Amino acid sequence: MVRAKRKTYTYGTAPLDHVWPEPVPEKGFHVVLSYEHALQVLAGLMSAVLDLQTLNRSTREGRRAGVSIGYVPGRPGRVVINPSRLK
Repeated sequence: MVRAKRKTYTYGTAPLDHVWPEPVPEKGFHVVLSYEHALQVLAGLMSAVLDLQTLNRSTREGRRAGVSIGYVPGRPGRVVINPSRLK
């Protein structure tokens, strides 16, 4: 039986120009990126989706695999793309 492989690294990060409005728990916010940094995020997402596509979806581990897109506050803030698992 082929098992799902597990990645333990990030698919990429990109610095933000700004976030508005200020992030508040349980509320949405907008992330503004430059063109070059938006391409970095796109490349990271494409890499993550291609890795998900290679997993054996007939296994429980393969069906639970996912991608996490996070916001790291700071000056400048960052967008982070990591492998994740669904609940």
